[in-house]
Amino acid sequence: MCNNYQTYIAMENFNHLPWVTRYTVIGLHYYQNYDFRFEDQINVMVGESGLGKTKILHLLYLTLTGRWMSLSKQMFDFLAIGFRNGTEIGFSKGELEFMLLSDPEIKKVKAQKNAVLNKFMEIESIILSALQGEVIYFPVYRDLIDDLGLIGKRFDQARYSNEFSLEEHSEYERIARDILIPTNLADLFVKIPGNFQSQKTTILISTCNNYLTGIRMHHDHDNVVRLVNVSTDETVDLYQLSSGEKQIVYFFLKVFFADTDRVYILFDEPELSIPIDWQRRLLIDLRKLSPAVFMLVITHSPFIFDNDLDQLACGINKYKI
Repeated sequence: MCNNYQTYIAMENFNHLPWVTRYTVIGLHYYQNYDFRFEDQINVMVGESGLGKTKILHLLYLTLTGRWMSLSKQMFDFLAIGFRNGTEIGFSKGELEFMLLSDPEIKKVKAQKNAVLNKFMEIESIILSALQGEVIYFPVYRDLIDDLGLIGKRFDQARYSNEFSLEEHSEYERIARDILIPTNLADLFVKIPGNFQSQKTTILISTCNNYLTGIRMHHDHDNVVRLVNVSTDETVDLYQLSSGEKQIVYFFLKVFFADTDRVYILFDEPELSIPIDWQRRLLIDLRKLSPAVFMLVITHSPFIFDNDLDQLACGINKYKI
C-alpha cells in the first residue's frame, strides 16, 4: 500500500480509464441485448423498471467472481467482457451448462467437455490477471440482519457440503471470500489490522460520523473502533442504528476491509433507505475511502448523481442493441 493514502488516491484519479471497458449481454431474459462501453472509472446507469438493470449487474458480478453454478441458473444467451489491458472473455450459456455437466462416459463427449473446461479455466485466468483486485457487490436486496450476522464468521465447509451438490463444491472458497471480513459487525468492536494505515482509518471514521446522529464512531488507544453514544459515552450496538445508518456503516466498512487497493464496486440502487442529502454524498464519500478503480451503479434516483458525477450518468437504453 502507498505510504501516503491521499497521494495514492490522487495518482489513481489521474487515470480515468476503467479496468472494465466493455460488457455485452445477449439474450438477457432471452430477448434483451446490451453492449456497454465504459469510458470512466465511475459509471451511473439510470432507467425505469423492466429494463433488466438489476440482472445486468448481477450477471457481471457472477462472471467476474467465477460463480459459474449461480450464473448457469440465470437467463441469458451470451456474455462478453473486455478489459483495459486488451484481453477479453466471451462464452455462451450453452458452453457454461456443458462445462458444469457431470463427467460424461462417452469418449467423444468427454473430449468436448475437457475443451470447454479448459476455456473456462483460461477465462478465470484472464479475469484474475486483468482485475488484480476485489469485486464488491451491493445487491438491491440487502438483508442486513443476515448479512451482518455472517460477516466475521468462519466459513463452515461441512455445513455447506450438505447444502450444495458435488458440482457446486468448487464455489466454496468464492462464497467464503464474500463472508469473511475481519470484524464482527453485530457488536461493532472493530479491531483495525496493523496493515491498514491510520490515515485511511481516519477517513473511515470522519466520513461515517458525517452520517450518524447522536452517535459517533470512535477509535480508541487499543486500535479498536466502536460506536459511542454522544451523551452517555456508552458503547452502542449496531442494531440500535436506524436502517439508513446501518446501510452507511455497512457500505463503508465493507469497502474499508477490502484486501486490496484496487476495488471494483457494483452497486444496485444505493438510494434505498437513505435520505436525499445522503444520496448526494454517498458515492463521493465511497470514492474518498477507496480509489474504486471501477464503479458501476444502477439507480432510479436522480439525487445519486446530483453532484460531481452528473456528467458520468446516462440512461441504460443508450446501450441497448
